[in-house]
Amino acid sequence: MAKQIIKIGTKVKYRLHGDRTPKTAKVVGIEECECGEKYGEPVDEVEFRYRAGNFAKGVEYTFDLDDEHWCHGEQIIGIVE
Repeated sequence: MAKQIIKIGTKVKYRLHGDRTPKTAKVVGIEECECGEKYGEPVDEVEFRYRAGNFAKGVEYTFDLDDEHWCHGEQIIGIVE
């Protein structure tokens, strides 16, 4: 199975906190952050299976989206082909 990569321009399905309805948007920015933070260092891409980060190392990812929202990696539920 080929690696699924999320990068700038990738269309993803995600859920906002408290909303069970999936939404679709394109990724316009990705940041590697300390756990619990929104801002960190920009990165070019993240492998889908690591999108939530590595909590043992204190790292997670946030994604800025083209629909004026942002989300944590665990809110992304799929890549739209």
